[in-house]
Amino acid sequence: RGGVRQELPATMGPMSANEAKFSMNDVMQLMQAMGAAMPAGPQPQPESAGPPAARPYSAGARPGRPRSRQRSGANDSPVPVPAKLPQACTWYNNRQRGCTKGESCTFLHVCSHYLVGGCLYDKTQCEFSHDLLTTQNKTILQKFGIATASEKAIIDIFRKDFVNKKKAEHGDKAPEKLDEICIFNIRQRCSYKQLCERWHCRLPYQWQYRAPGADRWRHVGQDLNVMVEEAYCKVTEDGYSPVRLDGKTCTVNFADMKAVVAGACSPGDSRQEYEVRRLSTASWVKCPPGHLFVTEWRWYWRDVDGTWVEYGQTNKSGEVVGTSSLTSRDIEDTFQDRQDADIAFSTQHHQYVLRLRDMCQENVNIGTRRDVRRRPKFVSEEYVRNPPKPKPAVRPKSASPVSASADSIPAHWSPMSEDDEFVKVDVAASTTEYQTVKTLFEQGGMAGTTILGVKRVQNAFLWSAYSRKKAQLKKQNGGKDVEERRLFHGTQEAVVDAICQQNFDWRLSGTRVGQIYGQGTYFSASSHYSHSYAQQAANGRHYMFVVRVLVGAYTKGDSGIRRPPPVNPSEPYGKMYDSCVNDTTSPNIFVIFDNAQCYPERIIEY
Repeated sequence: RGGVRQELPATMGPMSANEAKFSMNDVMQLMQAMGAAMPAGPQPQPESAGPPAARPYSAGARPGRPRSRQRSGANDSPVPVPAKLPQACTWYNNRQRGCTKGESCTFLHVCSHYLVGGCLYDKTQCEFSHDLLTTQNKTILQKFGIATASEKAIIDIFRKDFVNKKKAEHGDKAPEKLDEICIFNIRQRCSYKQLCERWHCRLPYQWQYRAPGADRWRHVGQDLNVMVEEAYCKVTEDGYSPVRLDGKTCTVNFADMKAVVAGACSPGDSRQEYEVRRLSTASWVKCPPGHLFVTEWRWYWRDVDGTWVEYGQTNKSGEVVGTSSLTSRDIEDTFQDRQDADIAFSTQHHQYVLRLRDMCQENVNIGTRRDVRRRPKFVSEEYVRNPPKPKPAVRPKSASPVSASADSIPAHWSPMSEDDEFVKVDVAASTTEYQTVKTLFEQGGMAGTTILGVKRVQNAFLWSAYSRKKAQLKKQNGGKDVEERRLFHGTQEAVVDAICQQNFDWRLSGTRVGQIYGQGTYFSASSHYSHSYAQQAANGRHYMFVVRVLVGAYTKGDSGIRRPPPVNPSEPYGKMYDSCVNDTTSPNIFVIFDNAQCYPERIIEY
C-alpha cells in the first residue's frame, strides 16, 4: 500500500460474513445502477511518509456512458438504512450443510447475493431463494423495523448499506477481477476470501453470458454450466444448444463465443446475440505437478479428412501418417508466454509452423494450412467433490526450455507433506540464513530493532511460477539472467498467510495512498521505508516480508499504467520493461505487474 503495505479493510459489521462472494466490480456496477455519484477528491494521506495519492477514477462519471436517468417525485429521497440490519443465514447459503433450524432460524433464508442486488443467477437458476417475503423472512424483517410492503424497497435498503460500507473501505477504487477462477476457493482454502482477485466458483470452470448493451456478466445455471463445458471439451463440437438465457432459447457458438437467439432473422444482429465467455482455473503448465483443479489444455490439428489429432499423437488418416515433434504441453508452455508466437516443428516427413495468433499450422514447403483448436480436459462434478489425493509427480520432458527449469526447489527447504500448500519454517538464529536476513534488515535502515523471529516460506506452487518466469525472462534477454533483488514489503498480520499461500494481491495496494508508479505490487529496497507500512498487531509485533523480485530492466512508473511501458515508445506492442521504479538513477520503490516475478521468501517478525 503506497509502495509497500498490503492491508485488509477494517471489520465490516454484521454483513461481513455474507459479503465474501462479492467483488469490487459488483459493487461499482451496483453503484452505477443506483445512479450514485462517487466523490473524486484526493485520497487521505497516511500518517507515515509515502508517495502522494493519485487522483481516483470516478466510476459514476465514466466517459462515453450516459448516467442513469433520475426519476422525479417523492420517491427520489434516499432510502433510509436502519442502524442494524438482519443477516442472511450463512448456513442456509452453504450448499453442503444447509440450515437445520427451518422456520425457527433467526436469520433470513434468502440468497446472500440477491439480498444486496448482486446475484449472478436469475431466480430460476439460483440454488437459493430470491423471495424475501416468505412468512419467516417477513417476521425477521419486521423485528428490525423494516416495512415488508415492497420487496424492491427492502433490496434497496440492503444494497445501499452494502455499497456504503464498500465505499468507506475502498473509496473510489474499483479493482477488476482477473478472468480466472481461484483454485484455493474450490478447495475451500482461499485466505483472501472476499478480497480475492480471482472468481470464487464451485467448479474449475464457469460459463457466463452478457446481454446486448449490458455491463455485467452473469453465470449460467450449474446444470447448464456442466453441459456446455462437456460439449466444449469435445474438440469435434462447434457449439451447444439449446441454451436458455433470460427466458430465450439460444445456440452457443464456440468459434466466436456468441449465443444466438433461436429464430433470429438477421445473423450478426447484436440485438439477437449474447456474449459468452468461459472462466477457468490457471493453466496446468503454470502450476507444480499434481496441483488439483488446474485446467489441462489440449491442442489439436485437423487432418485432411476432418479428423482432429492431438499434438504428439500419430494421425490415423490422411495421405501421410506421422507424429509431430510438439506436444500439447509444449504448445501451452509457449502460449502462456506469448499468445501470438510462431512455433516451428516437424513430423517424419514435413516441416511446419504453428501460428498461435491465427490458430493454424502451415506446411513450410507446400503452404497448406490446417485449423488448430485448444480445448480443455473435462472435469466432472464428482471429481471435484471427491478429488484424488495428490501424489508427487515428475514433470514430463518438454521441448520448451522455459518449463524445464521450473521443477527444482531450493535444496535447503525442509521436508513437506503432500497435503501442504505452504509451510512457514522457523529459521534458527545461529544459522547463516538467519544472519543474512538480519544483516539485510539492519542495513536497510532498521539497525537496533529487535528481531523476534524469521520464518522461511515454502510454497512449491509459487516457487514453480517464479522459476518459470525467471527462465522466460532469461530467454527473452538473450540467454542472460535478468536482475534479481531481495526487497521488503511491510504488511499486517491478517494477510501474512494469504500472501504465503497465494502471493501478493496488487489490488490491495494504494487504497489510501494511491498507486503513483503504476497499478502493480510495490516493494522497497529500504526496510525502514517498508516499516512505515507494517501495521502493528494487537500483540505489539510487526511483520515484513523479504521478497525475491525479478526487477529486470526498469523505467520510471506512472499512476495510470497497468503494465510496464514499451522500451521503444514508437513500438507500443514491442518489448516492454520488466518493472517500474520511483527513480531510475537510485531506485528505492519497485513495482511489478506480474506476480510471477516475485516470491515471498521469508517473514521477519519484530
